[in-house]
Amino acid sequence: MNTTPLNNENFAVAVRVAPEDLRRGLVVAILNQVYEFPSFFWCLDSQTNSPNEPVRIRWRSRERGRPWTVEAVCLPFVLLKDADGRVRREDIRSTEFVRLDDEFVQAANRVSKKTKSKKKNKTR
Repeated sequence: MNTTPLNNENFAVAVRVAPEDLRRGLVVAILNQVYEFPSFFWCLDSQTNSPNEPVRIRWRSRERGRPWTVEAVCLPFVLLKDADGRVRREDIRSTEFVRLDDEFVQAANRVSKKTKSKKKNKTR
């Protein structure tokens, strides 16, 4: 069986960012978000959940690696802006961020601009 070793130059790994490492200008993506629900909403199961303890559910982000630039940090809040100019506020207590590779960010912005120009041409 012939195998080809992976070339480490072909890919990068998104690295988790600690809240204290967030700074203005850093390009991040949202990896996970934690949502809390009152335990009485949870199937009325009082045996496994205390009425005072919320049920926490971790969700994968719907953003799928969308690059966001950190515009401002006032812990526990972070103000983010994407390449399209959309602004988003996140709470670091319920959001997990990863730092994105520069090449990935450039490629994502290029693809985003191409799809936007195609949509504009279709509407004309």
